[in-house]
Order: sequence, then C-alpha cells, then structure tokens
Amino acid sequence: MRRWWSNSKISSDTHHQYICTVKGKPTLFLRLRKALYGTLREVYLFWKKLSKAVHKWGFLTNSYHSCVANKEILDLYALVLWHVEDLKISHANSKVADRIISVLEEEFGKEALLTKNKRKSA
Repeated sequence: MRRWWSNSKISSDTHHQYICTVKGKPTLFLRLRKALYGTLREVYLFWKKLSKAVHKWGFLTNSYHSCVANKEILDLYALVLWHVEDLKISHANSKVADRIISVLEEEFGKEALLTKNKRKSA
C-alpha cells in the first residue's frame, strides 16, 4: 500500500494512540475517506491534455515551469498559466485573450461551461 507523507505538526496528546515510530521519527499513518490518488491523477491528466493542446496551438511551455506557456501574437506575448484547474490567460489586446478563451472552450467546455472573470491590469 502506498503511503502519503505529511510534514504537518500534530499534537501528540490528541493522537498519541495512533503515532508510531518509523526510523526513529514519530509517524502518523492515515486512512483517507476520499480517493486522494484519484484526485491527483485527474489533475495530472488535465495538465497533460492542456499541455498537449497549447503546444498544438503554437504555444511554447517554459522550461522552468511546465504550467506556463507563451506565444507571440500581434508582436506581443500571450500567456496561458494554469494551476490545477484554474487558468490565467493574458494579452495586451483583450480580443486576443477572448480568442484564446474561445479555443479553450471548444476543447474543454464540452461537459460544462468555463467560468470567466475579466480583470483589467493596473
């Protein structure tokens, strides 16, 4: 069975009966009620699908961060940045950003509509 480790500080008074020693360190093993592995797998599969899609559209993923992709459009850079299932799309021209969102909706908005929040930069 695979174990998930956490570096959280846990009160030994409250959970002392569940704490055991592994390699000289106090350790707490947990059984989760929800499928953490399934959740992590879904995030990975979404990252993989989105990465493939943005590459297909001509974006280049940054070598230092695989969840950031750039593409030069109208002599300015468009940015697609994502974390888990939250995306940020930015470009100086709002029509370009709207077009990127439309392409994303065509690919990823089939089961549910995408939620959009527009913010103007300061």
